[in-house]
Amino acid sequence: FVVVGCCPALVVAMNLWYTVAAVSGLGLGVWKVPVIRFIFSVLYFGWISISLALLVHPISKLGFGYRKTVTSHWARFNNWFFDVQYIKEGDGELVIKKPIMYILPHRTWADFFIHRHVTEGIAAQLSRLLVGVIFPMFMLIASFDNSCLFFRRDAVKKDTFFPWILSKLKNSQMCGILNYAEGTRNTKMDPKPLRRGAIYFAYEFKVPIQVIMTQGHDDVITEKRLSVKIGNLVRYRYGNVFEPKDFETKELFFDAVQDHFNQLFYQMYNPRKLLETYPLSPPKL
Repeated sequence: FVVVGCCPALVVAMNLWYTVAAVSGLGLGVWKVPVIRFIFSVLYFGWISISLALLVHPISKLGFGYRKTVTSHWARFNNWFFDVQYIKEGDGELVIKKPIMYILPHRTWADFFIHRHVTEGIAAQLSRLLVGVIFPMFMLIASFDNSCLFFRRDAVKKDTFFPWILSKLKNSQMCGILNYAEGTRNTKMDPKPLRRGAIYFAYEFKVPIQVIMTQGHDDVITEKRLSVKIGNLVRYRYGNVFEPKDFETKELFFDAVQDHFNQLFYQMYNPRKLLETYPLSPPKL
């Protein structure tokens, strides 16, 4: 947000560029050329849908629509554009309390609106500052409701980072923190080890953690192949909730979260590996 606030000309220039690029993309036949389709879809994701959300939000505040945050409107427009379909599996439910941390897998840029839908728009996402630099308009609207907390990884200080997160959460409409605890995008069929930092912080500050698993969103926006896919079916499952008070040490708390994350991951991405990992008594999920 500092970049946007200090350089308003940057936002104007980006808007002008996005407009020219979007119109040009349509003129060239967006849906016939895969790369052009990808470019236009990214423009829609990072600018057009945000502009629509900014227009709709004031109207909804008057009571003529959904009383949602501006980023919830943004997510709805993207789900409509990419025609994402959702199916919930299992008996679990989303636990809504303040504060709470949700841990999900990160596989594509589309996770920003897909996971906002799965968490019912009440979770603030943690994201590196670089994402905000690439999508300055998203950084702008996220600042309205603290729905995305941008940070520099090299500037994180253990003593102040999590208290900063909790203070942002306290003064926002968000209830939870959405944490991609694997630390990077993972498009493989095996989970990565979770980063300990945020989970240890959750234990120290008595913040419960719920694991949520999603599958089927890899192809919505594929940056590596410069492709998009319309009409994906996203399966999701709400996992267990882990309360810090139920564990004697932060290490035991972390191990329980990691183990459950692995179980859900294998169940939705690699069922054979699930049976190999738990051969005697497959876990009840």
